[in-house]
Amino acid sequence: MKSYRIAMVPGDGVGPEISLEAERVLKAAAGRFGFGVETEWFDWSCDRYLADGAMMPDDALDTLSRFDSIFSGASAMPTKCPTTFRWACCWASGWGSTST
Repeated sequence: MKSYRIAMVPGDGVGPEISLEAERVLKAAAGRFGFGVETEWFDWSCDRYLADGAMMPDDALDTLSRFDSIFSGASAMPTKCPTTFRWACCWASGWGSTST
């Protein structure tokens, strides 16, 4: 059976709630259609930015490269963070590419 590793980055605001439900749906689909799913959660959010001065650790892209996919919830609340640089970093590194 094919199995997929998914990085869960719930983000901010409603992101954690949405991410929990998305994971539940994904696991139900995996059971129904015969594939495996392993998720790992990351606390990369504006709250982390406010506490640590960074939304993600320096090795975040290396960490994410070990996953088959990344689920990103809502991120970068404008009242907490000055920018959405987290995904700018991912796009600049090729993670935003639509090619496989």
